[in-house]
Amino acid sequence: MMGEILCSVPEGYVCDCDRCKHAREISTLQSRIAELEAQAKDWHDNQRTIMQEKCPTDEVHCTCVPTLRKALTEANEDAERFYQWSIAKGEDWNKLAEICDQHTARIQGKDGKG
Repeated sequence: MMGEILCSVPEGYVCDCDRCKHAREISTLQSRIAELEAQAKDWHDNQRTIMQEKCPTDEVHCTCVPTLRKALTEANEDAERFYQWSIAKGEDWNKLAEICDQHTARIQGKDGKG
């Protein structure tokens, strides 16, 4: 439809008849549909890639793996910052290690709460 001449109007003007309005609306909707289809294809491709990824132990991942990896990375960064802070404050490393282990177990669902 795009580029199709629907009515005889001077160049530079936009026809306001119902036929032309509907043609513009259809064209806009077709463009939006194409964008959404491309986005859906990207999502499906990403999920397929994630599902095909294997660990060294040949485990198959679910699609939540990227979210869990991000959470674990953030937790490790928090632990490192806390460790550096505890060294500066002279805190006991064993107490910090215990807190980190509890935090990691909670994230991995090994604390019995998840």
